[in-house]
Amino acid sequence: MTRSIVLVVLGLTTIWAILVGIGLAIADGPVKLTNGAQTPGISIRGSEQVRGKLTKVPAEKTLLPHDPKGHHQAIDSAIGPGGAVYVNQATLMCKSTDGEAPVEPGTSANGGSAGASPSRGVGFQRRERRVDRAVAKRARSAAAHRRRRVIFNDDSEELAREEANTVDGFVSVRLTPMVGTQVDTICWSALAIWGDAPVYDSKVQPLFGKPAHGGEAPGGDLYVHYAANAKKMIEAGTCPLRTVIQFAHKHEMEAFASIRMNDVHDSFVPGIQTIWKRNHPEYLVQTGGKPPIHKVYVTAQDYAHQAVRDRKFEVIEEICDRYDVDGIELDYIRHPVLFSSVIQGGSATDAEVAIMTSFMDRIRSRMDQLGTRRKRPLLLAARVPDTFDQAKKIGLDVQAWLKQDLVDILIIGGGYSPFSLKLNDIVKVAHRHDVLVYPCINSGPLKDFTSVDDLHIAARAVAMNWRSAGADGVYLWNLGTTFNHDRGQAYLKNRATYFACLRDIGDHQTLVNRDKLYAIDGPVFAPYVLVSTKSPLPVTLSPNTSARLPLVVADDLKQATRAGSLRRLELRLALTGSIQIDSLVVRLNGVKLVTAKLVRNDAGQAHSSFNFAVTAPPLKQGMNTLQIGLKDGTKSAQPITLRRVHLALDYK
Repeated sequence: MTRSIVLVVLGLTTIWAILVGIGLAIADGPVKLTNGAQTPGISIRGSEQVRGKLTKVPAEKTLLPHDPKGHHQAIDSAIGPGGAVYVNQATLMCKSTDGEAPVEPGTSANGGSAGASPSRGVGFQRRERRVDRAVAKRARSAAAHRRRRVIFNDDSEELAREEANTVDGFVSVRLTPMVGTQVDTICWSALAIWGDAPVYDSKVQPLFGKPAHGGEAPGGDLYVHYAANAKKMIEAGTCPLRTVIQFAHKHEMEAFASIRMNDVHDSFVPGIQTIWKRNHPEYLVQTGGKPPIHKVYVTAQDYAHQAVRDRKFEVIEEICDRYDVDGIELDYIRHPVLFSSVIQGGSATDAEVAIMTSFMDRIRSRMDQLGTRRKRPLLLAARVPDTFDQAKKIGLDVQAWLKQDLVDILIIGGGYSPFSLKLNDIVKVAHRHDVLVYPCINSGPLKDFTSVDDLHIAARAVAMNWRSAGADGVYLWNLGTTFNHDRGQAYLKNRATYFACLRDIGDHQTLVNRDKLYAIDGPVFAPYVLVSTKSPLPVTLSPNTSARLPLVVADDLKQATRAGSLRRLELRLALTGSIQIDSLVVRLNGVKLVTAKLVRNDAGQAHSSFNFAVTAPPLKQGMNTLQIGLKDGTKSAQPITLRRVHLALDYK
């Protein structure tokens, strides 16, 4: 049986109210006032005066009507001589909702001392006034508009390295190489790389590893050091999150705590499902007997439940209260199924959308309170799907958030179709509300569309497109996360290859006249189709029709041609199926391309690659249309599928 233990401390916040002569009607059921009003949630049962002594009147726990944002209260009332009603009010100090033993005041969920933190579930909860949103907005706006070229999401994977159990060993892996680059903000994953449990010194939830999961090394052999390193750093007084914050501030960077809002790696990675999830299957999404939209989401938590929202809120509140962060990132792309209605293939209901908007308001209000108390604003960033419509379908009314001032920074998408992302409308609406926009470059898909060696010049092309569309900078996801923990020279080479882009992709001026590799997006990774822009490739070619494909190029080709700064423009096509070069018909903005060379024609592997020399014009700045088809009468033993399109811009 799930234990839910509530500790009520009387005397700290006790209010004695003597209600005399106001016409209270004492009877079974709710208390009714003489004007017909009703006090919500207060139940008086079987009360009477006995021999002139006070008679205890049991009352139900309620969220008091005078403060809808307040914490749960307890009411104890009694009837005195002459019919006077005495009311004793007390705040519920500690509440265990995770099936574990309750956290006593002044102690840590991990066994340490909690100190005097006012976080919910840890000691006394201070009641604070709601901050005027307009006043808070002015303070946040000034902080939001600091220089922020590149936001680097750090998934905390460096903790998996054996040497990352000291400050020096921890920061040298990934953080130190960022110094001197265009990274101005680090978003560090406070709830682990996966497993939905703290890897910081939390007092409200158990630490990643045995306390949260029941095992010493959740995640398998490659992560044998992860939990142990986090624990060792915390015990040494060098909490990883605090270390990241101190490192960032020392090097004049921002530090955000990144919160994965619904991590589901536990659906396929062994040993990382939390004890809380195992004890509360009723809080997970339900398929209702229907096939899930994707099997990885079957362990997602359902945000229709207050307990699910409370668990995320208490982590956000604690970090903002106890750590010197500059802000919080709410990562709704990890993972984007928040309700049972969505995993069943439908859209979030209006009521579910309202739940999430209210939840965002609750987070914003609390962060504004804590920012006001510390006299330095706390920024709120949210990582959301590629479009407003996709976001609302999963329960996130981003446009309402903008109107209600619930976010300061929008991080757009998972980076699964970066060249297809349409930013102009999002930027226009966000900027109207003084909200900044940072689209996501995901190194995994970008590497797959190009190659590891071409990642840098491809990232330049994506960043150039987005800057031209009005984006305020770029956000990087999984950059250099190898998951195989290379050592020595292999690791150094990998890091250098991935991190090369950090020196120029965040500023328009450092992108001008630099080599780039533009592309047309390939297939989106299946679990993220519901939050990503549809990609144009792959497409099957036929002799009777031509595929029309968009190719966006932000470089000022007219100026570069006039200045003679371009060395080469080359269109590169890769196809599945073996055909001859004269079987392809390729037009760029209506002009047929004729100068081509065969790069590969492997009949055994059924792959063909062709490169076409291009000039500007017909190639132009902005939107280009590429038409690709087969000549009439072309025959092939298997379908001819266009699977990759690259445009290389090489400058002198």
